[in-house]
Amino acid sequence: MIQILGIKDRTPVNPALAAAKAGRINSAGACPWRRQAAFGNAEPVFGPLKRMISQGPVLYRTVTLSPGISDELGKGQSPCMHVAGNSEVIMKRVFWSFSTVLWIAFGPPAWAEDQVRINPTDPQPTCIMCPGTYIPRTELEEYIKKALAEKLIDQQVRDIDIGKAHIGIGMVHRGKLDKPAPDSVAEHDQISEVYHVVSGAATLVLGPDIINRQRRPATMRTVVEFNGPGNNGSEVRDGIAYEIKAGDVIVIPAGTGHWFTRIEDHIDYLMVRIDPDKVTPLKSEAQSREYLSKPTSRGR
Repeated sequence: MIQILGIKDRTPVNPALAAAKAGRINSAGACPWRRQAAFGNAEPVFGPLKRMISQGPVLYRTVTLSPGISDELGKGQSPCMHVAGNSEVIMKRVFWSFSTVLWIAFGPPAWAEDQVRINPTDPQPTCIMCPGTYIPRTELEEYIKKALAEKLIDQQVRDIDIGKAHIGIGMVHRGKLDKPAPDSVAEHDQISEVYHVVSGAATLVLGPDIINRQRRPATMRTVVEFNGPGNNGSEVRDGIAYEIKAGDVIVIPAGTGHWFTRIEDHIDYLMVRIDPDKVTPLKSEAQSREYLSKPTSRGR
């Protein structure tokens, strides 16, 4: 203990305590500490603890010479060690004595503070000890450059586990469109989407009633990696047309058809995909960097 704490005890030892330590068996042959409370006389144990910060040597004396603790630390030579049940009592007392000393000296551990701060009856976090995710603007701009260079439309930047769901972050670039392509209505069964338009303008039709539904191939890259299973269609019955532009936000629930019918010059938008069934694979920053570092493989 002296080596650990770097303490030199210059305080005289209490003669009565030293005598008690030297002769652990009284005239009746019983162990003195067996007749005491859990920690013996509380004052010799806890009194010095109150002064331990300013009187470092007291810590050593408290642990080694107080009636409730000192008699147990040296009992390898004590006849009391052989009394039935004493070894278990001794170990418990030593454990709790050191715990008390450390608690007072260094404060409560982190788990104890958490128990104080968080009421077990309150709602608990649905993502336990999950880190946050930062995506710099420069990385998003790299996706737009890659889309232009390689004539790509939809790209997944991240796919993040947030506990009860996955959140996908994508960058989408669409070029000029005078009229809608055949069967270009899209619908996703399990994943909802949020668009935030970065630049450009377009006409987007939204609605749940999709005409001529056709199942998307399960092997399509967008199905496997981006937005899960769903359908295409030829038109949205009674759909609502929105003129969207930079700064606008669009929310598209799972099962709702979305259909670009016109794009003036281009439209770039940040995509947030909400995946409560976790059907899409996770994608980390390292995977994103690797993807950006080489040409994208073609294929479905």
